[in-house]
Parts: sequence; structure tokens; C-alpha cells
Amino acid sequence: MTARRVRLFAVALRADPARAPSYAALRTALERVLVADVAPHRTEGVPSLVAFPEHTGLLAAFVGARGTAARERAAEGAPAADVLATLALGYSAQFEHYASAWPAISSPGQLLHLALTDTVVRALVEGCADLAAAHGVWLTVGAALPEWAQVRGAHAEVLADPEAGTDYAYRAVAPEVRNRNLVFAPDGALAAVHDKAYLVPLERDRDAGLGLSAVGLDTLTVADLSVGRLATVISKDAWMPDCNDRLEQLGAEVLVQPEAFDRWGEPAREGAAADLWPPDKFQRGGWWMLQQHRGFVANVTPMLVGTIGDLGFDGQPLVAVAAPAGVPDLGLLGQPAGPGWAAVGPWDGLDEPAAALASQTR
Repeated sequence: MTARRVRLFAVALRADPARAPSYAALRTALERVLVADVAPHRTEGVPSLVAFPEHTGLLAAFVGARGTAARERAAEGAPAADVLATLALGYSAQFEHYASAWPAISSPGQLLHLALTDTVVRALVEGCADLAAAHGVWLTVGAALPEWAQVRGAHAEVLADPEAGTDYAYRAVAPEVRNRNLVFAPDGALAAVHDKAYLVPLERDRDAGLGLSAVGLDTLTVADLSVGRLATVISKDAWMPDCNDRLEQLGAEVLVQPEAFDRWGEPAREGAAADLWPPDKFQRGGWWMLQQHRGFVANVTPMLVGTIGDLGFDGQPLVAVAAPAGVPDLGLLGQPAGPGWAAVGPWDGLDEPAAALASQTR
């Protein structure tokens, strides 16, 4: 990394559909952290990177009238499967559109993500592009999305959100849905899209899961930005040596590790790892890889927190740096303080978004 000073922010964002009844409400929820937690710590002439969590698109999915019934079911504490089934009913026309376009698809989760394409792209891609430009920051955000294109005419009539008031829609142009990290430039341009290589069982399950598709290691890329050479290791990818080795070979310096982690405060309930303290298990991923790869300078880990029915997320947003740098008195929940932590945010309990901040010079 060329000697430079940068500001790195890892956001903890609550997964609460009630916060996203409209595009404007979701924008307000995301912008709140830029105003309250980022702006006071910025320095003129110093580039800032603000990372929102994995599956922030889950919030965007509930935006608008088509998500009203699902938001109500979530507020009632219904199981997540019931909430998502209710959401699918709100998108029945879009669901049928994609089932007809790709009749070989049998995964309800995959079809639901395709049906949500227009809403999620409007809410997150358009919305985060506007926020990045309005605040002059590099901004990353995670969502499950296919490849998409803007369309007009008959497709737009079926797919477009009627509340958006536009003559265009965003349509999936391929059936595969990826777990993606979108990178926006300070001028609002979509600078990079990084996809997940190693899916967990829930993500790849075609019957009862999300129906997502993985990418090959040969597709992993690094974006050369003013905050450094940026790469993404989405959740499980952060634990995979081959992902990290490839990114180091490509010259990665700053790694964003978007997370939608669960059971942070308790051991796993099943399996051989039942006695492993989750924050300790977590540290064996991105933090450990950062210490092992000489080219890596910082890891920025935003966290999704909160619950949707019986689907829960928790954890601590963090910014890690290569040891022995960092703040020596920082540590994760239930762990002793140690080297390599530049910033560690609170564990769960957040009513509002919050960000862990690090100012890094290398």
C-alpha cells in the first residue's frame, strides 16, 4: 500500500423490517450512521470507507406495499419461513414472471430473490449510490442479487414497483443469484461487485434454503481504490485459505468481510464445535488470515444484528490490522485484549446503527 491515511468504518445494522416500510425510510436508516457515526470522524482530504453488512438486502426486500403483510408478520414474531412465504405472496406476479422465464428453476428461495430484483436494486443500488455521492465516501453493502439490467416496456409493466413512479424496472438477466458485496465510489458509481465463493448450507439449499449460486476462485478480483486495493471475503470466504491466498496474489490490502453471524454470545448448539466460544471461532477467520498474509493491511467487518422471527443475527463490528499494530486494550466479547484490533464495536443491543472506526496509515 502506498503511504496514505484512510478512515475505515464497520457498521452494525439492525435487521428489522419495520425500519424499511418505504425507500425513504430505508435510506434514512442507512444514512443515520453516515451522519451520526461517520461524519464527526472524517478529515478533509482523507478518504473514508463505510462498510454495511452482508444481507443488508434482506431489509430492502420488505420495502413498499408489496412487503406490508410480511412486515406485519415479522412484527408479530412469526417464524422467518412464514414471513418469507408471506413476502412471496406480495410478489406473486413477479414470481410467476421468472418461473415462466426459467421453468427449470425449482427453488422457491431462488425465485423469491429473482422476484425481488426490482425492489432490492432500487432500494440498495440506487439508494447507496445516492448516499455515497451525497456524503463523498466509498460505501459497500451486501445483498443476494442476480445480474440485472434496466428495462422498459412489457417487462417493466410486470416488474416495476408501482410506488416508484418510473417507466423502467430492473430485471434479472440470468437465473443465478449470488451473495454479493457492492462497492460504490464517492461519485456514486458502482465501482465493483464481489461475489461469495463458499456458501453455507442454508445459502445453497435449493429446497428449503436461499437457492444461491457460488462463484469460482478465478472470478475473485481486487479493486484499486483511494482507500487501498480493496477485496471482499464474504463471511465463510474469510476462513478459506485459497480465497485469501488468491487475493494476496492479486495485491489486496484492505479486505471487507461482510457478516450476518449468529449465536455470538453462545456456543454452537450442535456438532463437534459445540464447546467453541463463537467470538474465538470468529477470530480464526479474517483476523487470523490478516496476520498470516504480509500484503494485507486491514480487515473491515460490518455486522447484521437483530432478529426476523426465529432468524437471529448478532456480533461485533470490527476493524482489524496486522499485529503488532492496533489498540492493545481491545478484544471481542469474552476474550482478553489482544493485538491487531483497531476498533471493536458493541455486541448486539443496538437500537440504532453504529460504526466501529479506525484511522489507518501505512
